[in-house]
Amino acid sequence: MYHVATMQAPYTESVNEKIGKIMADAFFTALVAFLFGLCLTGTIKRFDGDYLAGSICFGALVIFGIFWTRRAVQRLLTAKYTTSETAKRSARQLVAYCIAFVASSATFGLEVMGAWRYSSDGFYSFSAVIFGIITCVWFFNVYRGARRLTSTLV
Repeated sequence: MYHVATMQAPYTESVNEKIGKIMADAFFTALVAFLFGLCLTGTIKRFDGDYLAGSICFGALVIFGIFWTRRAVQRLLTAKYTTSETAKRSARQLVAYCIAFVASSATFGLEVMGAWRYSSDGFYSFSAVIFGIITCVWFFNVYRGARRLTSTLV
């Protein structure tokens, strides 16, 4: 006779999902920074309109990506989670890691394009490998910083 209506609770994202989105933003920004480095090398070598347009577009996307990632981290801190001083410190460290990861990716893009343009010189290939390793280290640091922020928020 009486119908019982059950209402589902509204979907709320967990901390891990939000951290995953922050990491995706950081990795996208690093990829765009790599492409910025490739175009910047082309612009430096020959002042071509295509490379210049790519450098400007990718540079704008890198700046947008850094601010978007920083905003996502700040929104996570102002959410309903417990925000201690440790969480704030971990958030600042994560943003710094993201910026360093982006800078390393841009340098890696510069070195890869240099190694491709001057393939006969072994120095450019060596420096591309070295900056590839450094970029992988920053990749791990961003992941570790995100996990640390997750542990301080839960």
